[in-house]
Amino acid sequence: MQQPKAGLEMNTIRHLIPLATILFSAMNITLAADLPEKEAPFTPIGFTSVSIGSEVPEKDSNFAQQVDKLKDNARKEGKIPVIVKLKISHKPEGMLKPDKIKEQRDNIKKSGDEVSKEIKKVDAKAKVTSFNSLPYVATLANEQMINALANNPNVISIFEDIPLKGALSGSVPLIGGNLAYEQGYSGEGQTVAVIDTGVRTDHVFFSNKIVSEACFSGSGGGTSLCPNGASSSFSVGSGNDCPLTIDGCGHGTHVAGIAVGNSGQLNGVAKDSNLIAIKTATQVYDNNGNSFITHYNTDIANALLRVDDLRNQFAISSVNMSIQNTGQLYSGTCDNLNSLVTDAINQLRSHEIATVIASGNTSLKNGMTFPACISSAISVGNTISTTAPLYYTAEPGVPYYTDDVAIDSNIGAETDLLAPGSRIISSYSSNSTATADLSGTSQAAPHVAGAFAILRSKNNTLSVDSMLTALKNSGTSVFDQRAGGIYTISRIDVGNALTLISNGNTTFQGLTPNGTTTGIRPTFTWTPLPGQTDYWVIADNTSLDWPYVVYQTISATAANCASGTCSYTSPVDFAPGAAVWKVQAPQSSGAWPETSLLNFTVDSGTGGGTFQGLTPNGTTTGIRPTFTWTPLPGQTDYWVIADNTSLDWPYVVYQTISATAANCASGTCSYTSPVDFAPGAAVWKVQAPQSSGAWPETSLLNFTVDSGTGGGTFQGLTPNGTTTGVRPTFTWTPLPGQTDYWVIADNTSLDWPYVVYQTISATAANCASGTCSYTSPVDFAPGAAVWKVQAPQSSGTWPETSLLNFTVN
Repeated sequence: MQQPKAGLEMNTIRHLIPLATILFSAMNITLAADLPEKEAPFTPIGFTSVSIGSEVPEKDSNFAQQVDKLKDNARKEGKIPVIVKLKISHKPEGMLKPDKIKEQRDNIKKSGDEVSKEIKKVDAKAKVTSFNSLPYVATLANEQMINALANNPNVISIFEDIPLKGALSGSVPLIGGNLAYEQGYSGEGQTVAVIDTGVRTDHVFFSNKIVSEACFSGSGGGTSLCPNGASSSFSVGSGNDCPLTIDGCGHGTHVAGIAVGNSGQLNGVAKDSNLIAIKTATQVYDNNGNSFITHYNTDIANALLRVDDLRNQFAISSVNMSIQNTGQLYSGTCDNLNSLVTDAINQLRSHEIATVIASGNTSLKNGMTFPACISSAISVGNTISTTAPLYYTAEPGVPYYTDDVAIDSNIGAETDLLAPGSRIISSYSSNSTATADLSGTSQAAPHVAGAFAILRSKNNTLSVDSMLTALKNSGTSVFDQRAGGIYTISRIDVGNALTLISNGNTTFQGLTPNGTTTGIRPTFTWTPLPGQTDYWVIADNTSLDWPYVVYQTISATAANCASGTCSYTSPVDFAPGAAVWKVQAPQSSGAWPETSLLNFTVDSGTGGGTFQGLTPNGTTTGIRPTFTWTPLPGQTDYWVIADNTSLDWPYVVYQTISATAANCASGTCSYTSPVDFAPGAAVWKVQAPQSSGAWPETSLLNFTVDSGTGGGTFQGLTPNGTTTGVRPTFTWTPLPGQTDYWVIADNTSLDWPYVVYQTISATAANCASGTCSYTSPVDFAPGAAVWKVQAPQSSGTWPETSLLNFTVN
């Protein structure tokens, strides 16, 4: 087999800089037809250090410099692979409820489709990769296309898809694997995903283990290694390792064997776990015609999202990515370097799936390579696992012993864990029983991926944070003994981690509510845990989907646990209907014992008195309707809820009003909307919150808001079927006596938020001249657009002009 390349010169193939350098620092390969006879040498669940934003993002501060650099690269190369970030508010889906996930995906698709159209305008044959749950698209772009993307209002960032390359003998007992097996935990029931060059699927190490395969390849150029040269595939055989005639292939087979392999004679860490094999390798060539593999970030992100899609089908504990970019070195975190990959890893973390990444093999003592430097990833450095000393030519005559940091391993302040990675014997792809002796952080990372599977096989509800804490607190502390080394990091011991979790106090239980009905602010009670000082109360409607209704830490003192029963009352309202709750007890050992998940029902509001809505009921109103209802005896406050079409949050009206302010003493309560409704169908109801927790309410009544016919006629003038600049001027005929207008305009169709949604006085619009006019203060995107003007009147009518079309140059 060819020896792996140390890396390409940047001026050879600039945009093929390795971002996944096959992480072999030493490559003494043993190929055998037969396997060897003898054994060869917290904080709460969720994001802790990851900042997850939900606001609509703005363009990067260095956007112009990004674009200039990309255009320069495109001029040199002709086309370069780029990733385009869309201007969409985004959160990892594990933090959203189902309806919000659908809304977010719909927004991503809409924006992505618009940007894809822009790409197709420049190059009708361009291949565009989109991501249904992440706000990005990817393509091969020339200078003209980069210009077009930079000017698109839906785009906030463009960056080059710089590709990556790839980064069991005595190592399993060293990390406590045998002790874990003796306790009865070997990863059974769990699944580990390996994203790499693929896996030799007929190898004895993986018999009856592979539950799913996929391939994503060639998104940034080169030759796809998916079946039939496709860009993606999910068929049987899609995840097979690439041919050894291509330099770097065989890597994934070796890595997967360390994580989950089991031949009966040699085994990996989680020897009874299943495997998802995903190939992201692309074949490329250097200037001498030699072929090797690389991994594009677009393909990697697709692979990570494929794992996320499979999470409800398999119990996936971890993903292993033994890849790096040797040209990108970071002493801190690098979440913004390639936010597509970061967001994909965040998505998995939000669903409690750990993404384990090799720290890289460039001998850094205060840093790591991308993508290990992503803060939500689990980064892993390499230690020596052999009992005999190893000698490296990098430091002549200096012996390295067990639990020394390997000479070429990267270590930094952000490195999470260490694991054995030197002289590791595992499966190899030359035949179905072959093994190889390989070294590097590539070999260290799958030890950790397998460790997560073992911990989850003990308790499938353990969070990524709690497992990481347990591994850090139970491992062997290793100081970086290399010249200039400064960090001490824990080398994992999964046996000790299991013991640590087992020794945690775990006998406490939730008491009430349990199958009972409560008011909208329930009180939760549970048995205290001896010596426990703090608890986390977690409760939600229907099921535990982030963000929870209640997610609160409370001290044992505040919960009055000394009384023999801990209690906590929700400070916020639950929606009527089904709900669930549990309590967790974080411990210094890293364990997070918790109560069982209990069900209860929040009172729907039936009972507590009857009352009814009066008007409007099937009638037509102005844009600020008055709602009337019968009073409820003794009721002091009401909630008026009204909306256009149906009750979908945010409502047009969602307002508390006292019985006094509603003049209920008169025999009829009333409330007038302080905000305008859109013309058309609308609904409303009133709720009466009571101290018992009941929320009786009126029936949902329908009404119609006046569409604005009448009240005078006027019409839009220009633009009308014409072409304008990016800041068009709108003109219309004045309406006699009208003092104010609303100008509404948007690209394509009127979809909120509009490009222009502005009130203007008749004076400011110079209507006295006989023609009103208003110039847009913001840019429209090039292409089709529409506009109209509305004239709000004191009668509640909103006459408006016809909807006119125009084109932005």
